[in-house]
Amino acid sequence: MNVNAEPGSEFQPLMDDIFREKVLRARAKKVEGVLSLEGFDLFEGALAFIRDGVRAQLPGATEEDVQAEVARRLEIGRRLAEHGFYRPAA
Repeated sequence: MNVNAEPGSEFQPLMDDIFREKVLRARAKKVEGVLSLEGFDLFEGALAFIRDGVRAQLPGATEEDVQAEVARRLEIGRRLAEHGFYRPAA
């Protein structure tokens, strides 16, 4: 997903609604053992939002800095999940 709008722009509510709809559609599909392209697109969309958030918080960051911060945040999430602190919404 290529998000060109600035975080917090007038398009943010529309982008959030579209993303929310994709999440609901992906959750509704129960495809056992098959990687869904919608799931991949959803993950890519989530990464785009994370990158946009990092850019907003670190305006002078290079793309390399942004990628490193995204990786750091994903690692924190993985660790939290590993220790039972993260519980997905049912």
